[in-house]
Amino acid sequence: MQRLAWTAVATALVSCADTSVSPSPSPGDGDGKADSPIDCTKVAMNELFVAADYAVGADTEDCGFESSWRFGHNGPCLTLAKALQHVVTPCTTIWVAPDASGVASREESYPIHLSGDVQLYAATTDDSGNVIANDTNDTGLGPCFGGSAGVPAFVVDASGGGASITGFTIDGSCGAGGASDALDVADQLTLYNVARGIEVSAGGDVRADSVTIDKIAGDGVSCSSTDPLHPAQFDAGHLVVAAAHGRDIAASDNCELWLHDNSTLGADPSVCESPRPDVYGIWAESSATVNANLTTISCMASDGVHLAAGDGAGVPQVGLGGNIIQGSSFAGVAIEAGAAIDSGYPAASSLVANTCDVVAADPSAFSAKTVSPVTIRATCP
Repeated sequence: MQRLAWTAVATALVSCADTSVSPSPSPGDGDGKADSPIDCTKVAMNELFVAADYAVGADTEDCGFESSWRFGHNGPCLTLAKALQHVVTPCTTIWVAPDASGVASREESYPIHLSGDVQLYAATTDDSGNVIANDTNDTGLGPCFGGSAGVPAFVVDASGGGASITGFTIDGSCGAGGASDALDVADQLTLYNVARGIEVSAGGDVRADSVTIDKIAGDGVSCSSTDPLHPAQFDAGHLVVAAAHGRDIAASDNCELWLHDNSTLGADPSVCESPRPDVYGIWAESSATVNANLTTISCMASDGVHLAAGDGAGVPQVGLGGNIIQGSSFAGVAIEAGAAIDSGYPAASSLVANTCDVVAADPSAFSAKTVSPVTIRATCP
């Protein structure tokens, strides 16, 4: 699949302040249960500083602990990669100031690995060479990271917690470019017992392989962008979402989302819980485009797949192929707006033991090559 990740603007790709990406469950304190992930809003924050201007930043063995070299021998690092080597406590904030052209240091080594619930914010430098907070954090006008050919620009490591990125831009024109993805959530990452799972917004681009999202108070994966020129993109191979008390997948305005490699949404179909914690498997609205292949959706309290009008422009499009949608309390597929199309590739889909197969006011909104015939009705009893 051709991916154009290096052209994406990546602002607030993943949020740590509201624990959107959190550490894997730890062994705990002996009670047989995993400890809760760190809440970065309730711990003392440590700060590090980065300045891409050669006149301000320098990669030394003790850099980053002060906002200026005028304060001693611990002034700003030149590269974010070097500053990350000095993260020793969870929930460290790193302020990153670009050079005069708005670019992060060309000395950066990619991919940049993030862990330990580190929080990255755009910054700037004043006339005295101090790194200070940047008022443009919410607009994506912070340091531009060019990436490097063939590798992700940022990787959230599975072994050490999550990350927050605010106010950064990832754009190949800032450097060598050709990055395979703007953000890569590393293999075997588990998100457990947090408010939300993964949030992709403002043109972010996330690839997630072998990720488990379990016991989420809200949505498992949320994907949307307010800028149609920079869609939010989420590409998941073998994604597992269970017990998401909102929607397992929530795709909205300008979202492009792929599920494949035997992803599963919902509970074990042989023992659907009562009450069922997962409400919707895939929720698509407005201009969202979702392609779900070889995905099993089971035991939803409402619909396996639901297409809604939403508040934005456009209507959703959902592509299916080789899926199993089973045990939904209402419809396997419900269509209020847009269309769901099953191409039959790589295999025909199967709708099994749902209260209703397909609910759609317009029967032509559902076009499918299914294992067995399905019934399309206007309402579900």
